[in-house]
Amino acid sequence: MERQNHRVSRQVHIARQSQISPAEVVVLGGGGLNLDTRKALKRHRRLVTDGVERRLVVSYLGRYTLTHDPECPDHLPGLMGVTEAAYFALNGNETASRDAAASLCDMPLAAVALQMALAHLKSTDTARYVLPNVTLTAMASFTLDGVHSTGHMMLDATALHSLELVEGSLGGVKGSLLAFLSSAVAIAAGRRRIHTWLCSPLYRVEDINERLYTVSAFMKAPEAAGPF
Repeated sequence: MERQNHRVSRQVHIARQSQISPAEVVVLGGGGLNLDTRKALKRHRRLVTDGVERRLVVSYLGRYTLTHDPECPDHLPGLMGVTEAAYFALNGNETASRDAAASLCDMPLAAVALQMALAHLKSTDTARYVLPNVTLTAMASFTLDGVHSTGHMMLDATALHSLELVEGSLGGVKGSLLAFLSSAVAIAAGRRRIHTWLCSPLYRVEDINERLYTVSAFMKAPEAAGPF
């Protein structure tokens, strides 16, 4: 059962990695990753612009001490207090903190992840460049059956690989559906949106029809897309 849980966790991690397409991943310690996870991190490519890919940066955080148990409700106030203090000590954006406060309370593990990110920024002396302009966005909470409350599916690593949605058969973005669709998009924000849509497709019929109607409207009147 423990081995099965590790396999499921790894599959979820790979799927999340493909969905978000991060520029950097911070790992606590240096020896906690198994071979399959290290291979997945090494294989990941991020589409920067049409035809240009960039490797994922993997950083290891050696000095970090967890002061509160995120799975203990009694520790939640202390955990939030430490996270907030660390954030503002590095001149974090107050608006971003206020917007994320509710999500962090609902997802204490996200607060721990934020603490790790802050420790990494501090150790690399980049906090003063990043935090004043940062936006904190909560990831959707997926259930194991692949559906979450916003009407999107979460495709697992096997589906993403078999369908070649974001990675071609030879590795990297080249040859994938993402590369094909992104070639017609001029800006990075549009490529990121396509990436998100491919990795977490809609499953509600009414939502799918609404998107199809919107796309159809812009195809019939392409000049209307100018302001966007």
